[in-house]
Amino acid sequence: MESKKRSKTMRVAGGMLAASLVMTCLISGTMAKYTSTASGSDTARVAKWSIKVNEQEIATNTSQGITFDLFETIGDDWDGLGDDANVVNGVDGEKIIAPGTGGVFEVNVENESEVTAHIDVDLNESKTNNIPIVYSLDGTNYYTLDQLNNFGVVDGGLKDGVELKAGESQAFDIYWAWAFDDDAVYDLGLGSNPSSDNHDTDLGILAQTDGSEPKITIEANVIATQVD
Repeated sequence: MESKKRSKTMRVAGGMLAASLVMTCLISGTMAKYTSTASGSDTARVAKWSIKVNEQEIATNTSQGITFDLFETIGDDWDGLGDDANVVNGVDGEKIIAPGTGGVFEVNVENESEVTAHIDVDLNESKTNNIPIVYSLDGTNYYTLDQLNNFGVVDGGLKDGVELKAGESQAFDIYWAWAFDDDAVYDLGLGSNPSSDNHDTDLGILAQTDGSEPKITIEANVIATQVD
């Protein structure tokens, strides 16, 4: 008898448990809850990098040598070492220089980028027989090429370069002169002895021999670097 009551009780309890589980499933399946979804996107393009030197694009290479028409800038009224310059014209348009000649050429740098750029100008000189050419950024104070490259801006040299913001430009006027003043040539270490007249004359005599003429080539390297 006791067993039958216990069995009946268990069946009733089991049925109630099953009903409870069913109700729980029904309630959980229909209960409302908060749901939210958000999405976003952004697009950016690469900033333009464009540096021009005398209207020539150099951004395809961070360091390019640019040869200028330096010796087409010979004038007859420059204020340099010694008297006014003498204009000298070569045969068949050949470029020649001589004691007393000088001139100026421009290195014009344009930052057409969309970022700030630091610009360095480094001049290189290739010459034979120690031709006494000197250089200046103001047309008054002349230096050897090494000095011009190693002096800072305050000292009248190129060492510190210049920083150009997007859209800015900077022109470097670079003067050159054949240093024929005796003291200046000796002090700068350009002449073989204190008498530059003898050295200049020797150069002129060497120029008589085809293929052995003293020559000079000036090259400017312009290096542009993005500023962080």
